[in-house]
Amino acid sequence: MISDLIRQLKDDDKDIRSFAALQLKNIGDKAAIEPLIETLSDNDPVVRQSAIHSLSVLGFNTGKKCVVKYIAHSLNDKDRMVRKEAAMALGTWLLNMIEDIKVVQMLVERLKDDDQEVADRAEFALGNLYQKKNNYDIIRPLLEAENDEDDIIRDKVKKILAGQIRIEKK
Repeated sequence: MISDLIRQLKDDDKDIRSFAALQLKNIGDKAAIEPLIETLSDNDPVVRQSAIHSLSVLGFNTGKKCVVKYIAHSLNDKDRMVRKEAAMALGTWLLNMIEDIKVVQMLVERLKDDDQEVADRAEFALGNLYQKKNNYDIIRPLLEAENDEDDIIRDKVKKILAGQIRIEKK
């Protein structure tokens, strides 16, 4: 079963690739992680979103922290929905696995994303991270952003630090 789904990640049909990526999370096998990481470079944004979702669930369920850095790189994806999925994954499933300040820096940068939903998800992720992490080294980029030259970032960081984060259902 897992080998069939992994093979389908390379199918010509984007719908089959997306479906396979989503189904791999249900199997829960670590063997799916590497093929899903490769799928993050798929040319279809829906397939990339599906891979992020499955990687976040598999990473959470298996304790494989390596997925965090790959999903974090998706914060810079050209597609806004992929960036949004990455920010949400980092702020929920993978929150307790974030150990690299570069990931926090990438989330801080997304606070000024051109797409408001992406910026909101980054703000949500950083708010959760700030509330859950007691490690100064991890949250330092967030604290430093309180003095950012960009008004938008400064205002959002102040809201995060004050615990005033709200995510609206869209």
